[in-house]
Amino acid sequence: MIEIRHKETGAVLKVVEADSLVGAFLDGAELDGANLAGMNLSKADLQNANLHNADLSRARLESSMLKGAILRGANLELTYLCKSDLTDANLIGARCVSANFSDTSARYIKLNDADLSKSKWNGADISMCEARANFTKAEDRKSTRLNSSHV
Repeated sequence: MIEIRHKETGAVLKVVEADSLVGAFLDGAELDGANLAGMNLSKADLQNANLHNADLSRARLESSMLKGAILRGANLELTYLCKSDLTDANLIGARCVSANFSDTSARYIKLNDADLSKSKWNGADISMCEARANFTKAEDRKSTRLNSSHV
């Protein structure tokens, strides 16, 4: 059993009846302010989950489903999101320094005011995104950035 707790209050937000969060079904979960730092959430289903202000720093989310997830103001520093689906996710104001978004599908993602410095977007599809964000020293070999605006 895993208890997902609030990063500041320690209150239990969600109990997962499993030994790990790999492949966990958390579709639509209310995880506002959750402490998921350093956790392995590979192949997890977090579609439409509320991860507003959550700490996902150093977490592993490879091949995870984050379609429509709310990650507004979340900490994704050094987070590994390769091959995940972030279509229509909201990362407005998120801290994504050195995060790896390589090979993600992130069409219509909202990245305004996010700190994406030193992040990796190799092979990612971020077409149709909203991205008035900090991409300083970001790496983006072979990514698709059609119809998006970047600063």
